[in-house]
Amino acid sequence: MNPRNRSLLRRGVVGLVCAAGLLALHAAYSRPSIRMDGYGYYAPLASAVFDHDLRLDNEIAHAGNFLRNAWFTLPDGRLVDPYPVGAAVLWSPVLVVARALDPDRVRHGKPWQNASPGFAPRYVTAIAIATGLQALLAAWILIAALVRRTAPGAGALAAVACMLGTPLVYYALAEPSYAHTSSFLASASLLAVVLHGGRGTRTWLALGALWGLVSLVRYQDAVLGILVAPRLIAAVHPTSRGTYTETVRHLVAFLGAAAVVFLPQILFWQRIYGQPLVFAVPHGFMHWSHPQLLPFLFSTWQGAFVWSPVLLLGIAGIGCVPERGLRAVLWVAIALEIYASAAAGDWWGSASFGARRLVVIAPLAGLGLAHGLVAVRGGARSVWRHALVLGVLALLVGWNLRLAQYSIAGWLPLNNGNVGEYARDYPPGHPHRAPWPRWDYARLASELADAERRMWRGRSAHLGTPQ
Repeated sequence: MNPRNRSLLRRGVVGLVCAAGLLALHAAYSRPSIRMDGYGYYAPLASAVFDHDLRLDNEIAHAGNFLRNAWFTLPDGRLVDPYPVGAAVLWSPVLVVARALDPDRVRHGKPWQNASPGFAPRYVTAIAIATGLQALLAAWILIAALVRRTAPGAGALAAVACMLGTPLVYYALAEPSYAHTSSFLASASLLAVVLHGGRGTRTWLALGALWGLVSLVRYQDAVLGILVAPRLIAAVHPTSRGTYTETVRHLVAFLGAAAVVFLPQILFWQRIYGQPLVFAVPHGFMHWSHPQLLPFLFSTWQGAFVWSPVLLLGIAGIGCVPERGLRAVLWVAIALEIYASAAAGDWWGSASFGARRLVVIAPLAGLGLAHGLVAVRGGARSVWRHALVLGVLALLVGWNLRLAQYSIAGWLPLNNGNVGEYARDYPPGHPHRAPWPRWDYARLASELADAERRMWRGRSAHLGTPQ
């Protein structure tokens, strides 16, 4: 067989394996729904598309009284939406197409009370499709960036591991109305351009636009702008080969593009809150002086490195990144994200699967993992080393995927801070009805063993269906 045919055969086999893997993931994890935080992310888009306004009364009514009172109503009675609009912007093309193909669309645009046509099953499915497409696009961008940066095998393996071994897979399929998949896409895109190394005005425009997108999807993730710091320092350094005019032009392009992309959030805040810049997080929610760092990372309350140990490997692997400046900003960006997540009032993520707020750093961890794989791969004869590395990654990814299955089935608590969320269908007096301590690994092991037995028996759980 000539090299060309061999290459085509190899690509065909890889394509079939990927297609089979995607079908298996969809069958195991897909759960089209709009729930919890998803109401806040989706409401502006539903209102704009179906009501042609930004009055959110009938959209937020779907969230129920508890969420409406806790998150969407100010003390003075005004209805607001504290969630960013970036996910809605990214979902909009698919939703617009779904509406255009809807035979009942002539009914839309009429005054609606306490309901919105945007929450009909076809549109819930459209959001799930949009989120799935974002995940596929992010995978392509990240794999291409890491393969170009390191080596084909290491880059592709690291990208897949940081997608399947982190909460991304859960939020891409089981909770598609959350913004974490959009966040992963924006982060992967920004990282890809940072790694590309271009120096022209178009590169600066792309960097600014993607920084704006990262901030638009989840404005607390604006800290990822620090990834551009080495390039900014080089541009203004006296030894820079560029002229003063070029430097100014590049900085204007960067900041201008970021401002334009972030503009929808400013306009939304102005419309909803009456002012262009808002700290939308409720007062007292952030505890900046008392972050729960160790519990956030290692506790049985959705500990980041307990649920998704691939993240720990990837963060450690950043030490293998050759450029000192890039290595430093990657670690600083990750540290800032961890600090902000650990300082949140619900640092465990409330109804969360793992440390969902760290999905945004998964592409950065993927870069570290790719460089780490290159560093440990050894020579051509290191068959056992390769097998060991693959085995460890498969084990860690499988751990995360299995935990996701337990959570979808309702056999693990999504909110350790709420007894009603973890008592489930256990009878009174059962040890699993006791309050869940932060460091009770024996309890976690017991719950996991119970969930695994249920998985094999195929029994339904009391909380196994989405609300």
